[in-house]
This record gives sequence, C-alpha cells and structure tokens, in this order.
Amino acid sequence: MTQTDITRRRSRGNGNGQLHTRPSARLEPLVVAENERFQITGITVASVARIAVPFWSFVGATALGVVLVFWGLLRGSGAVARFEHFVDSSTGLRHFHVMSVPIVLVVALFVALMVVIAIALTIVAAMVYNLLATLTGGIEVKFQRR
Repeated sequence: MTQTDITRRRSRGNGNGQLHTRPSARLEPLVVAENERFQITGITVASVARIAVPFWSFVGATALGVVLVFWGLLRGSGAVARFEHFVDSSTGLRHFHVMSVPIVLVVALFVALMVVIAIALTIVAAMVYNLLATLTGGIEVKFQRR
C-alpha cells in the first residue's frame, strides 16, 4: 500500500478518519494510506476569514483600479468634456462640469461596502456549510496516488 504524507489537524476520538477543524496547538503530519477516506465535517470561521478578507480586499482594490483607469481614459479622450458641452447646450446651463472627485469617492465607498458584504457572506456560507455538514456528514475526501 502506497503512503502519502499530508498535513491535517489530528482528530480526537476513535480514529474514524474524520477531519475536524477545531483549533489545535499545531498541525501534525499524517501518513495516509492510498484509497483512505476522510470526511470534512467543519470549517473554522477564523480560517475562512483569514482567506476571505485578503481575497475580497484584492477584488475590491482591482475593481476600484479598473474604475479609476476607465475614468481617466474617459477624461483623457475628451468624452467627459463632450458630455459637459452637451449638457450646457441642451439645458441652457452655463459652465456645467462633472465633479470627478465626488463621483470617485462614491464609487470607492460602494466598492468598500461590497467588500464588507462579500466577506460577511463568505463567512455565513462557511457557517451554513458547518450546519449542513453536521446534518449530512460533510464532504468525503479520497486520497489516491497518481
């Protein structure tokens, strides 16, 4: 039988191969026999948050960067100036100007709000998984050497 080294948290109990993600002092190497099966019966909220916060922050920063580049391209191409002229000529207003700073601030606040909501929903999804795993037994994982 081929042996594969993996790292997981040691489960307390009867050695039935269930992976428990309860906090422990350290991760220990585990030798897993080929075709051995384990069940993931829970995910700690802290471990999900450690991944969700930087991930969604990166997504938000990227989205904000794309908006800023797009706004710069619009301004640089003269599209914003043409729009301002169009509003001046069609409404009779004089010296209409699009206020760039407030628009960018509103977009930045919206992106920040979406990042917070995405992090919260990711954590809630982990909690729902934990509830469903308690009821159904979780996800079964089979290790096989190829």
